[in-house]
Amino acid sequence: MNTVGLLLRNGVNARLIQTNNGFNLYNLVEIRDFIDDIDVTDGSYTITDEAWTRAISGLKRKHSNSKNLQGTLNLVAEFSETNNKTKYKSDLYQFIRESRLEDFLGDSDPAILVSTIHQTKGREFENMYLAISRTATLDDETRRAVYVAITRAKNNLHILSSNNLFDRIVVEGCTMSRDDNDYEAPSLICIQLSHRDVALGHFKYHRRHIDKLRSGQELILMETGCVFDGKQVIKFSTSFNAQIADLRAKGYIPVKATIRHIVFWQGKEMDNEIKIILPDLEFLKSGPTCDPQGIAPN
Repeated sequence: MNTVGLLLRNGVNARLIQTNNGFNLYNLVEIRDFIDDIDVTDGSYTITDEAWTRAISGLKRKHSNSKNLQGTLNLVAEFSETNNKTKYKSDLYQFIRESRLEDFLGDSDPAILVSTIHQTKGREFENMYLAISRTATLDDETRRAVYVAITRAKNNLHILSSNNLFDRIVVEGCTMSRDDNDYEAPSLICIQLSHRDVALGHFKYHRRHIDKLRSGQELILMETGCVFDGKQVIKFSTSFNAQIADLRAKGYIPVKATIRHIVFWQGKEMDNEIKIILPDLEFLKSGPTCDPQGIAPN
């Protein structure tokens, strides 16, 4: 997340690989709406071509402004390609539950993709920058992770390491350089909020407002949460409020909140599912580089 912040502040279009860590892809609102359109057709075990086409049209219409639309369409297209004769509803549901959102990223966005090593598994990139830090030794688990990462590069591989793990490795065509500069903390950092960072029960009081929201939409920041249409649709958890206070003590001010995912969630004592919002928050370091116009209201 710090890497994304540094790239953005230096005019480079970058984004984190969107994942569904912490929830099953079946609960993503775009996916669920598509499934609901399939289910209302009839009581059949299979999906007709007409129902499939209608559900795709409904998905595009309802979520035209969602940042998750392209990934959802890619998932739907891959299932259709591998089930081009007969589409069974049970196969679709299993395919969704076993899938990861990062496997269906669209390639139309020319942004630099930033992710953990594990999120790159199964994907390849023309150019790869691998950053490794805080690792004293290459144990078996780390070796396997590094192997996965370096084999994702198709043409060019750059390894940035804060130690000497790779000094003894000699590879034809490989060059090594050393950078002894000291770098300040990034002026902009991005944090992806998870279920534990928001007050989950708070969302049940704002269902009507949440229904109007889409992934990628910006919200208004306030001291304890986020506002849409005059209502506080997100309330930060106690632990995340403490994290914000710690960041403020280090000079970071929350300046922007964007919806990453809207997902279905059901508490243990709840009769029905509700939609919850998982946002991305950007923090700008105060000082000469801080734009006072971007500071969130308290």
